[in-house]
Amino acid sequence: MNEEKNSFVVFTDIKEILDELDDKQVAALFRGMVDYQETGKVPNFRGALKYIFIPIRQQMDRNNEKWSKTKTVRSEAGRKGGLKAAENRASKSKQNVANEANATFASSNEANQANQAVTVTGTVTVTDTVNVTVTDTVGEEMSPESLSLSLVDYLNEKSGASYKNDAGTVQLVTDLIGMGYTEADIRSVIDKKCSDWLPDPKMRQYLRPSTLFGNKFGQYLSAPEPAQDKQKQKRHDTREKLIQDRDELNARLIRVRTQIATEDDPVRSGDLAEEEAILLDRIDVIGRRLEAMT
Repeated sequence: MNEEKNSFVVFTDIKEILDELDDKQVAALFRGMVDYQETGKVPNFRGALKYIFIPIRQQMDRNNEKWSKTKTVRSEAGRKGGLKAAENRASKSKQNVANEANATFASSNEANQANQAVTVTGTVTVTDTVNVTVTDTVGEEMSPESLSLSLVDYLNEKSGASYKNDAGTVQLVTDLIGMGYTEADIRSVIDKKCSDWLPDPKMRQYLRPSTLFGNKFGQYLSAPEPAQDKQKQKRHDTREKLIQDRDELNARLIRVRTQIATEDDPVRSGDLAEEEAILLDRIDVIGRRLEAMT
């Protein structure tokens, strides 16, 4: 998935799932996680493992995305630190030029004063020939105040509130950025909690910067998606399960029809024909359910 990131995080809450699997399934699941991290290709799991891997893959994707964003932020900070060092070196160089010119002028002035036959009157002009031009090709980074104002405006737009961008909010946003969180992370928390709390009059009051950007921010960010997204995922999982069931029934139908074609016993042939009818009926029911979901 990412050639530079050769590791992934496994959270301990997966243990409850692992306890329901046998050692062979656990080994297959772990191997699939390693392959997915390395190649980005979703393992071809069947049965329970296919559905167990879905939330694991989603968490891995979120971790990889957060790692990538953090890496970019740190790289940019390092680049700007290097530019700052270059500016400092240039500033020192400029000062050295001026110092050398002043020293030369002072030395010349002392020599002229020693020689009474020569009168020196003049002006020494030091021209600074050291220029440093820094072009930020990435774009000017927002100040903490500007970023905080943008986020407060976004919260007000989503929640219908009218919070001000005060000094406390600026400090909270600055602290979150300092911990490696991104603007996208903060907007994600605003989206999640507005979806969760806006319908609830008791919880709506907590849609404020001091709560959302406070010490529970990490919990809010890692919380499950809003109920609407949960329903969408549940619908997707149901559809996938129906497709899997239909495929298994079709495979069984083929076997039954093969047996019917070679069966000489009338009684056994009758049983197989009855089974065939049941399978066709179940396949038809699944087909109608899938059609209703599109």
